[in-house]
Parts: sequence; structure tokens; C-alpha cells
Amino acid sequence: MDQFLADGHRLGQGLGTQMVRQFVQFLFEDSTVTKIQADPAPTNVRAIRSYEKAGFRRVGPITTPDGAALLMVIERPSKPSLRDSF
Repeated sequence: MDQFLADGHRLGQGLGTQMVRQFVQFLFEDSTVTKIQADPAPTNVRAIRSYEKAGFRRVGPITTPDGAALLMVIERPSKPSLRDSF
């Protein structure tokens, strides 16, 4: 999952986080999607924070064909079971 904001003047307004949240929601509408991964550059603090705000968790550093990255994951929320309501 990659995202780009075209207007640098709009940075820091939560648009990236909003876009990620909506895309995650869209992807999870497909019942076969159980996990979504992202791999921002470890130095891209804005992207990492945006993913975290959208619910992604850090898994750890990885190496991709494009270089070093931070693997981040969000998993489909589990449905509460009857046991959870007692």
C-alpha cells in the first residue's frame, strides 16, 4: 500500500491518515482480506505516523527491492463472540 499527496501545502492536516483509513475499510469489505501490509521507508516519519493513526502496528525492519523498509500490518478486526459478552 502506497499513498501520495499531490499538494505539499496540505501536509499535516490528517489527509493521509483519512485516506488510509478509508482504503483499509474498503479492502476489509472483501471477506477474503484478512491482513493489509505497508512498508514505508524507516526514515519516513510522516508515513509511519499516518499508518499508526489508521491502526497499523509496526512489525519490524525488512529489506525490499527498493531498500530498507518498516513492515507495518493491520489485521481484520475479529467479530466479538458470544463469550465476549459475558
